[in-house]
Amino acid sequence: MYKNKKTRPAARTVGCLFALGALGLGSAAHAAEAFSPNSKWMLGDWGGKRTELLEKGYDFKLEYVGEAAANLDGGYDDDKTGRYTDQFALGVHMDLEKILGWKATEFQFTVTERNGKN
Repeated sequence: MYKNKKTRPAARTVGCLFALGALGLGSAAHAAEAFSPNSKWMLGDWGGKRTELLEKGYDFKLEYVGEAAANLDGGYDDDKTGRYTDQFALGVHMDLEKILGWKATEFQFTVTERNGKN
């Protein structure tokens, strides 16, 4: 399985350090409150415009997801290369009952851009 038995504990150590680092970065990101904690949106209410649009039936979204992964032990081959992938999404959700009076009708449009290696 492993040509060098010493690499296995090293891989586990690297994996543990990576996991601890990821946890630490997550808590640091939440600790820095650059925006109002009372807002339900990260970029604020745009001077009340976002709430006004939501009440009229329009909800705009801008999202980002980033993921990193590595296979440290086992699998098809001994490749220890890490991978990163991300996704941007831009979309709108519209309540057509509020906008056009169409009962129980909604419309959602989302454009995504995905990057990375499998």
